[in-house]
Amino acid sequence: LGAAPQLSFPPGRLPKFDLFGKPGPKLQPVYVGDVAAAIAAILRNDATRGEIYELGGPQTYSFREILELILRVIGRRRPLVPVPFCVATVPATLHELSPFPPLLTRDQLRMLRHDNVPSGELPGLDDLEIEATSVEAILPTYLKRYHRGVWHR
Repeated sequence: LGAAPQLSFPPGRLPKFDLFGKPGPKLQPVYVGDVAAAIAAILRNDATRGEIYELGGPQTYSFREILELILRVIGRRRPLVPVPFCVATVPATLHELSPFPPLLTRDQLRMLRHDNVPSGELPGLDDLEIEATSVEAILPTYLKRYHRGVWHR
């Protein structure tokens, strides 16, 4: 028998895989405050009546990049292991049967099969003269209680 092939990576560096497939879903998160400002701007202007707006944040991320950003903000390190959709369907189905709020649902998996970014063909925040707020500016305020070393009740 021949020797098993060996994989080697630079110290401390694992190859990057997107969770749930390659290249993975792209997301363009938008701050809820920007969405509220957009709604207010639309309601104030009769010219916007009947228009459809696509609202997205200033940057596009892969699902993995969002998870890495969350871990960085809360000061934690966790392995991010790629999981095929067919495998993720099993716990999603089981979570839906739980009496507690599900951690993962089959509907969420269906959504993660597709990118969730504005097409660029419809008006957006820029057209409403709203400067999109970055995820990096808001995420620390949302995740403060999960930061490493913070005691929780």
